[in-house]
Amino acid sequence: RIHFICAQTGEKILCPLSVDGQVWSVDWSPCGNKLSATCNNFDDDSYSVKIFSKEGSTGNFVCQSTLRVDNPVMSLSYAPSGDILAVGDYGGNIHFFNAQGERTLSVTHSDPQDRYDGATDVNHTTSYFDRDREWIRHQDHFSVIAVNALCWSPDGTKLASCGDDGTVKIWNAATGEKLWAVIVSTLVEYIKCNPRQPLALSWSKCGRWLALPS
Repeated sequence: RIHFICAQTGEKILCPLSVDGQVWSVDWSPCGNKLSATCNNFDDDSYSVKIFSKEGSTGNFVCQSTLRVDNPVMSLSYAPSGDILAVGDYGGNIHFFNAQGERTLSVTHSDPQDRYDGATDVNHTTSYFDRDREWIRHQDHFSVIAVNALCWSPDGTKLASCGDDGTVKIWNAATGEKLWAVIVSTLVEYIKCNPRQPLALSWSKCGRWLALPS
């Protein structure tokens, strides 16, 4: 379930949202009227993103649409304009969905040429998905180069991604072209647009500079 907490009082507000699956990531649209959440149901191999919108009469959120993908969904990030949602999955892919819920573009984060040599698929799979060992044994054909986090540049023209392959990559959000990649000698779990966030890759306000703590 997804719960809403008042940042000022710490109290629960609104009605919790029930999701038929595991919620690993959520993200608000810039306007605050939409909420996206991952929904990974391993019982029936159903992986999707639920889009919730605010209901005018009650102020509660209701499911508006469902975006389906082939692999478990790891990360979500709305573009600054709010009209594009980037979705990173456990298969190493990044998908772009428009406001109508149509998939407009897909790129692959995982690339053997960029990958950190110390990354080990089997060991990392077993430890990361410890709670779902049965699913891992059954689905061992999946790539484990998960896209752990996504982050847009302030102007919405570029998207940064990081993954289990130990890399951070920058993409042209319009064409899907990989602009560059940095190999970090470990897996990268977080990228946030916040210069004070530990272990974060951060954009400057002008969008020209990128900081990656080591």
